[in-house]
Amino acid sequence: MVRLRTLMADNSVSAAGGGGAGTGSYTYSAWSGTDGLTGSAPSTTKKYTTGGTKTAAITVTSAGLTKVATCSIVVQPIADLIVTPP
Repeated sequence: MVRLRTLMADNSVSAAGGGGAGTGSYTYSAWSGTDGLTGSAPSTTKKYTTGGTKTAAITVTSAGLTKVATCSIVVQPIADLIVTPP
């Protein structure tokens, strides 16, 4: 299972993978995704500075079986604030 938490652009997005069934240990070998998302632990954090649809994938191995779980998230851009003097 991959869970993502969403925030506005210029904030960090955390991704966490975890085994939900089966026995034995799990090896988290690689996070990959949009805008350079990387990691090799069960969770990773990425700060996106632009809006748009972002993707994340993690490769998990247990008992000789490998599974890739993927998900996507929509990051909302931060609106520019324009102040016009009176």
